[in-house]
Amino acid sequence: MKSLLLLVFSLGVMSLLIGGCTFLPPTESPWEPVPTNYPATLTAIAPRLTPTPTPTGKTTMIRLDEPFKLKIGQAATIGDTSDTFGILFHSVRDDSRCPKQWNCMQPGEARLFIEPMRGTALLQPLFELTTNPTSDRTRLTYEDYVIQLQDLQPYPETDVANKAIKPDEYEATFIISRSAAAITPTPQIDVTARLNEPFQLGVGKTAQVADAPGDLNVRFYTVLEDTRCPIEQSVSCTTPSRARVELIVESGGQSARLDLSTYPDDHLATLGFDGYLVDLLDIAPLPSDTSSKVPWYQYQVTLRLRPGSLNLEHAHFNEPFALKVGQTVDVADSPLRVTFAAVKKDARCPFDVICEILGAAEIDVQVINQQTAQDVTLEVGGPSYRVANPAIKVYAVALNPHPNRNWITTTVAPGDYEATFLIVNPAPPDPTPTPHVTPTPAPLTSCPALTRGDAAEILGEAIKDNPADIILFQSPNDSIKLHGLCGYGSVAFTPDRLRPPNAPFASPASLQADHAVVAAKLTDLKRQEVLINIANVIDAANPANRGVLSAKMQTYYAAGAWFDDMLSDFPAAAEGAARVIVKSIDGLGDHALWVWREFDGGRYAALVAQHGETLFVVTALVNDQRTAETVQPTMTTVLQKMMQ
Repeated sequence: MKSLLLLVFSLGVMSLLIGGCTFLPPTESPWEPVPTNYPATLTAIAPRLTPTPTPTGKTTMIRLDEPFKLKIGQAATIGDTSDTFGILFHSVRDDSRCPKQWNCMQPGEARLFIEPMRGTALLQPLFELTTNPTSDRTRLTYEDYVIQLQDLQPYPETDVANKAIKPDEYEATFIISRSAAAITPTPQIDVTARLNEPFQLGVGKTAQVADAPGDLNVRFYTVLEDTRCPIEQSVSCTTPSRARVELIVESGGQSARLDLSTYPDDHLATLGFDGYLVDLLDIAPLPSDTSSKVPWYQYQVTLRLRPGSLNLEHAHFNEPFALKVGQTVDVADSPLRVTFAAVKKDARCPFDVICEILGAAEIDVQVINQQTAQDVTLEVGGPSYRVANPAIKVYAVALNPHPNRNWITTTVAPGDYEATFLIVNPAPPDPTPTPHVTPTPAPLTSCPALTRGDAAEILGEAIKDNPADIILFQSPNDSIKLHGLCGYGSVAFTPDRLRPPNAPFASPASLQADHAVVAAKLTDLKRQEVLINIANVIDAANPANRGVLSAKMQTYYAAGAWFDDMLSDFPAAAEGAARVIVKSIDGLGDHALWVWREFDGGRYAALVAQHGETLFVVTALVNDQRTAETVQPTMTTVLQKMMQ
């Protein structure tokens, strides 16, 4: 069987060398690659009339406040500023302008996409501009600049059916000006509010809380739903009397989206963000009758902001509660326990950015009920998860902070995320509930072979009090997840630290630690998953290897195959690589392997032993002051205890 797998793998390597395999590193280009840490919904906007442009390499130098022209695929950079800001004319989405010499009822419009640049780096996302002079999208503000679309040529001809405009014929005229408001952004304040005091706010209006430390603003963004009974008392309502509004709260330079409801069964009259609670007290006016709707500009909400948090020691049914990544809470009067494991995806469209798709966020959650643990993925604001009792539902109602325009240069650190949950239980709690014992699954809460002292000695620094379910890997393949490993993390946490490219990392950051150590005894496919992760660490340090080792491990994984000499290929993959050591170790099981890789800012260590069909592994991320001579002995002691 191994010969067959090696044949399959060899064919894969041939395709890799030819260039058809994704394991190959990207080829060099005079243009910097587009960053990939942005929501996919913003990078996948497909123009309908023109293809995605290939930058021509020609960049026009322009001056502020002076018109300039670009064809599709061409770029322009401001020459009289120091930050090399510019734009790329990306594409024309559609062109419905009335042809020349036609008498049209509507003038129509052309819509085009531009992409901001810094030097030669495309920043994303795509922004839409239109030729329609009555629209507010003929111009946009981006960072410190205002980008204005003045003209798009050529104009459709009379015989438009037989003479469509070709993409390379389009030429747009732009003007870029500096925006004083963008340099020192000051939101328009319509209402001044105070903590703990009700105030009213109209749609589109912003209130500033005067007595809150720092800048605390709340904006009434829109009305999401209004099915309330009208003023006519004789009317019988057949739908729930519900009004839902969306607020945007800004605090500490970050934004939150809050979806509040007046319907009691929604249990969403109060939500929180950044140490404050927002209460929806009322929304007016009521509809006058069943056939009419309240004009949007007439709506007013009555709100109250007060200090507080939904991050509670104990959660309760039918009451929102909040968790940060890695936090766990018990639900009072029940055997339920909820852990916010990780943010799986955050592709939400930032506020004040025009997106073709609004996008969504997904989070990984563990729900424990009666000693049974279930890992689930919840869409924020989406469907619920039903626990064993079908009447009990778990919702993820919010994830904050919400992306804003600064997400292009400042991503949200995992430790900054806070998810708001709601567990709905329509049945009243038992007045004399049976005391429950908080479940403590072994993989999450005990490390019999890896003690706190061992972890502290390996890391060389203080560690978290409680072990946790963490992952150490450097694989670009998001489908590989190693849950259930037992480990400890350092108390040190620097959420804004930029991790070097290709550096190993811990994910999800349930420990909020840059440095961590994990241990595991594996007997299933997780064996290959661990080896794939270690292979990726080695391959990343040795580009000349072209991903051959990780490709081979992927082949074994796909076939579900396991061989006694699985570790024998690893040392050869590191030959010629700088700052990496991979060597076989005697005296540990049938085969053993030591991996040590140095990277800017830290060190990666792995000790792996194979005994029969069982794989024992200890893996760590440590600081750059640690050495292999200080880490390997303690790891060896831990591995020996695991194998007893």
